[in-house]
Amino acid sequence: MTRLGDSCWCGRLTGGLPLYVLSKPGFRQKSALLAVGFGSMDQRVPATAGEPALPLPPGAAHFLEHRMFLKRQGDITERFAELGVEADANTTYTHTGYQCSGTDHLDEALDLLLELVFEPYLTVPGVAREREIIVREIELYGDNLEWVSYFQAVDALYPGHPLATDIAGTIESVKRLDRAVLARCHRAFYHPGNMALFVCGDVAAEAVASVVEAGLRRRGIGPDGSGGGKTRPIRHLVRGGRPASRHSVLPVVLPHRSLAFADPRAGLRGTAMLARELALELALDILFGAASAFYCRRYAEGLVDSGSFGFEVNVEPWFSFSLIGGDSRWPDELQRAVLDELRRARQSGVIEAQFERARGKAYGHLVQGLDQVEAGIQLMHAAVSCGAHPFDLIAAHERLDAAQVRDALVTGLDPQCHGLVRIDPAPTDPTDR
Repeated sequence: MTRLGDSCWCGRLTGGLPLYVLSKPGFRQKSALLAVGFGSMDQRVPATAGEPALPLPPGAAHFLEHRMFLKRQGDITERFAELGVEADANTTYTHTGYQCSGTDHLDEALDLLLELVFEPYLTVPGVAREREIIVREIELYGDNLEWVSYFQAVDALYPGHPLATDIAGTIESVKRLDRAVLARCHRAFYHPGNMALFVCGDVAAEAVASVVEAGLRRRGIGPDGSGGGKTRPIRHLVRGGRPASRHSVLPVVLPHRSLAFADPRAGLRGTAMLARELALELALDILFGAASAFYCRRYAEGLVDSGSFGFEVNVEPWFSFSLIGGDSRWPDELQRAVLDELRRARQSGVIEAQFERARGKAYGHLVQGLDQVEAGIQLMHAAVSCGAHPFDLIAAHERLDAAQVRDALVTGLDPQCHGLVRIDPAPTDPTDR
C-alpha cells in the first residue's frame, strides 16, 4: 500500500510466472498484460541439451508476435471481441507484450490471453502470408520520418548493433524467417519463467491467481515449470563508441535534425535505473520542455516546430540513450542552439532553479498514469523489467534530488559527444509543378 491508496499484490504462480495485481476499487475497466522476455535485440537462441544455438535473423520476435494471433479456429481477436474485450500486442527491444482490456469477463479474457501466448498455430502457408504482410509494413515505414530518424539516431550511437535495426527487421531478414525458426523461438522463450503477468482494475488478486493457475495447468505447465522451457535470452551491456552522423533524403516538407546521446552510466538496475531514467527526463524537460525558456524563445523565433520538436529517453538494464530534435526551416541553427543550451546549462543554475517544478510535473504524470488501468500495467511492467517493485516508481520520484539531475545532464547529455541525424527534403521535380 502507498500513500496514494493503491495496493499491489505480487506472487509467483505455476511454472514460476510472476503475477502483479494493482487493485483499483470502483474502476469499471480491467486490463492485463502478459510480457514475454523476447525482443528485437535478442538475435540468438541459446543452446539447450537437445538443440544447438540458433542465430536469428532480425525481426524474429516481431514476426512471432504477429503470427501468434492466428489460431486453428481463426483470428483470436474475434473471440476477445465477443467478450467485449480488446486485444493487442507490441514488440520492443527487450520484450513482446500481449494485452487485453475490457469491463467484463475478465476470467474468460485471461484464459484467452493464455491461449494466445501459450498455444502457437504455425503453418507453412500461414507464415508465408504473414511474411508478405510484414514486408509491406516495413516498406510503408521506409519513408516515415520519425521511424527513419529514430533508428538512424540509434545507429549513429551503436553502429551495426541490433538496436539500430527496425524492430520488424529488414525485407531480407524477414524472408529468412520460416516456421521452424519461429517454432524454436516459441519453445525457447515462451514459458512462464521468462514472462510476467500484470493485471489492473477492480479485481481480487487471489481470484486472478486462481484463474491463471488453472489455465496454466490446462496447458501442461506443472508447478516446477515442467511442460515449459527454461531458456532466457543472453544479453550483454551495449556501450556506444564514438558517435557518428547519418544523412538521408526523404519526401518531407521541412528538414529534420536529431541529436543522440549514449549514457555512459548504462547498466544500472532496479531503483538506481529508475532514478537515472527520471533524472535524464527531468534534465531534458527543464532545458527543452514546452515550459522551458529555450522552447518559448526558439518557438517565437520560428526555429522550433511545435508539432515535431521534442526529446526521448530510452533506458533499459542493457543500454541507455537520449534523443533531442525536430523539424525546422533552419535545421543547422536548431542543431547549434540545442548544443549551446546544453553547454550553458552546465555552467548555470537552471537545473536547481527548475528542479521542483519539473519533479512535481513528472510526479503528477505518474499519479495520473497509475490511475488509468492500461497505463498502470505499463508502468508496473517498466519497473519490474528492470528488477524493481512497481511502487519503486513512486519512491524514485520522492527521493530524487537536483544533484542527480545535474549529474545526468553533465554525464549523459554531453554536447561534445553526440550522434547526429540529418534528414533533408527530396529535391522537387520541376515536372511536378
